[in-house]
Amino acid sequence: MTQLAGGMKPVLLLASGAAMLGILSILKLRLNAPESNGPSRMRIFHPFLYRFLPAFALWSVVTGSFMPFAAVFLQQQLGLPMRQVGLVFSASQLTQFTAVLLAPSLYRRWGTITGIMCTQIATGVAVFALGHMRGTPAAVALYLGYMGAQFMSGPGLYSLLMARIPDTQRSTASAAQNVTSALCQAASAAVTGGCIVRYGYSAVLSGNAFVAFAATLVLFTLLGKREEEKRNASAPFVSST
Repeated sequence: MTQLAGGMKPVLLLASGAAMLGILSILKLRLNAPESNGPSRMRIFHPFLYRFLPAFALWSVVTGSFMPFAAVFLQQQLGLPMRQVGLVFSASQLTQFTAVLLAPSLYRRWGTITGIMCTQIATGVAVFALGHMRGTPAAVALYLGYMGAQFMSGPGLYSLLMARIPDTQRSTASAAQNVTSALCQAASAAVTGGCIVRYGYSAVLSGNAFVAFAATLVLFTLLGKREEEKRNASAPFVSST
């Protein structure tokens, strides 16, 4: 354990240095103040947020529950040594990068709502199978698929939010989204830790899959049906005669 802690020291110092470089870059940015065309009467919260945030909050529970314990899962459940855990995490970063690049093609083909639902269902299936998989290679493949599907949902959710919010309220909407995500992920991580100790990974990951499917249903109920009604209303009428 002492050797492992000593090996982590240069990694932490390197990460701190990278963070400091990022802070210096941000300090050099110069952002112009938004132009004001008179008194604004906009609402603090756009009505769309009242339908978007509940669905997003439930999805944040999914994304925040297993992620903090992924390394422990790979070590304890799959028996991977620390070096291989690092390789798996490196591969997951590449998977996330590829998934985000492929996300626009998915949403162009299937639409934003349907595309998000597909990524959420894929995430739920992957995490459920991961909780019941015993073979190491198959479990690692499922983990990578889970990470890819989960991160592919992000661009769709953000695009959906920004497309429905006026320019003057996008900063408020983005802040509300970030606060919702932080609170839900923090709460779900705290609860998940105790549940893993008490019930084990299989039960917890099965519950995670159930919440993912519930998030898909809530998304379609609050947003999908209304979007479908808008598309049907805007479609041209074609006579059958």
